[in-house]
Amino acid sequence: MREITVFFHTSAKQTSLLQACLDSKKGIKEVCPSRWVECHASIIRFTELLEPIVTALEKISVQRDESGTRATSLLQQFVAQDLSLLFMSLTLSVP
Repeated sequence: MREITVFFHTSAKQTSLLQACLDSKKGIKEVCPSRWVECHASIIRFTELLEPIVTALEKISVQRDESGTRATSLLQQFVAQDLSLLFMSLTLSVP
């Protein structure tokens, strides 16, 4: 999750592409390791925006540059580690 957040926040081009995929003005938030409540809110927001995040990564991954390579790598990691199932289970366990 942190790698994906950093990936989008390091480039204005990637941030604008993510914003284009989002239905709302909310973007992804960076995780603050020392503030539990804010970390929790970041995880919840990330799970809510999971589909647009994957869509944005897929669009970036077709580019023939470093960003495209990194987006492809992040997508592969996401799928390989079944992070989507982890985030869905976190969402279900949150009151």
